[in-house]
Parts: sequence; C-alpha cells; structure tokens
Amino acid sequence: MRDSVIVAAVAVATGCSDARPAKPAAAPAPARAEPAPAPDPTQWRCFIADPHNAANPAGNVTHLKHRILADRFETANVNIQNGVRNKQTETVPRVGDHYEKHEYGATSTVTLDATDGTHWTYHFRDDTGYEWFDESIIDDHGLTSIATDPGPDGGWVKTTIHFLAAPCYVVDAELAKY
Repeated sequence: MRDSVIVAAVAVATGCSDARPAKPAAAPAPARAEPAPAPDPTQWRCFIADPHNAANPAGNVTHLKHRILADRFETANVNIQNGVRNKQTETVPRVGDHYEKHEYGATSTVTLDATDGTHWTYHFRDDTGYEWFDESIIDDHGLTSIATDPGPDGGWVKTTIHFLAAPCYVVDAELAKY
C-alpha cells in the first residue's frame, strides 16, 4: 500500500497520473527581432582602443569620444606620444556642408560621409603643406579608424586602428586625469 501511495504521489507531481493527464507544453512565443535603435550623433559616443591593436611608433589613442551637433563637431581623446600621455580636445565649427577651422597655422576639416554620424573623414593640413587624413567608421563592432599619413619615402602609409564601444564614464574618467 505504501508503495502505491508513493508511486501515485510521484505520478501526480510529475503529471504522469492517469487521473490527471499531462497538458502539452505551450509553444513559446516566437522571438521578434527588433532593430537596434539608430545612434544619436548629437550624444557623446565613447570608445577605448582595442587591446589587439599593434603599437604605433608615432603614438596611440587610448580613449576617444566625439559627437556631432548642428553647429560643430566635438572630439576628445587621451593619447600617448613619445611615451607621454596627453589629452586633446577639439571643436570644429560647421561651415556650409562640412566642419572646418583654421588656427595655429593649420586647417582641420571634417566631412560627414553618412548623415547619421557613423562615417566621416577628418583632414588636417598645416600651412607648410604637411597633411594627414583619418577616416572613421562606426558599426556594431565599434569604431574603425583608417589613418593615412605621409611615409618616409614621400608616399602614403595607411594604418587601421580599432576601438571598442565603451561607457562614457570610463572615457570621461580617463580624460579627467589630464
């Protein structure tokens, strides 16, 4: 008798009793993929250097943030040049269909290649003719920067640097040190 009570209790608890037929499990609701919201270019977007980047003898940017407003392009970074860590900030005002400023004998120009702020080209040229370009592209993996600098033989050298998306408080904390 005792054995049949235990078997009955287990059968009821597991839904295997003849008195209580098991109900088929309801099918889960189908997952609906929602597109990621488009990033707002007027909000700060923050990044840290991918640790897999090769060291660049000319220097490395370790932390970076930027935003694009109707009247200006703003950027700030922490970089290492010649073993010294520095902070650099820049605001480039809007001029027509691009952003441009001339100061200290150099012109900085930012051209948006995508209106959502996920692709732009930064061009620097000083009054002596020295220049470099930086193309930045933001995607699901972070920010990719393709720098084009003058090479030692007079040609151009391209360097690709990857940045990972980071919380802005991390980038701001690093910027605050300088």
